[in-house]
Amino acid sequence: VYRRSQNVARFLDAFLSSSHKCTEAWITAWGSPQAKNIEEETRKWQQAHPDVQVKLVIGDPSLAYFGRFQVGLQINTPYAVFFDDDCIPGRR
Repeated sequence: VYRRSQNVARFLDAFLSSSHKCTEAWITAWGSPQAKNIEEETRKWQQAHPDVQVKLVIGDPSLAYFGRFQVGLQINTPYAVFFDDDCIPGRR
């Protein structure tokens, strides 16, 4: 959600509507000019959906595509999906 903080809820809602129950989601925003807005949108969504754990990772340097590999190493789950901020998951 690098430059599209308004899509935070849309991403997370898409995961909730998937056939595999989502109990944890990670949002990363390295070097994003929208970091404060992303944090606020994530907090609002989390308050409305307390049953889903959302981990927000924000950092100053832009790690580009290397960042997703780093997060992938941190995830302790059998499934992981990565979307760039210009890809919105949802129904076709």
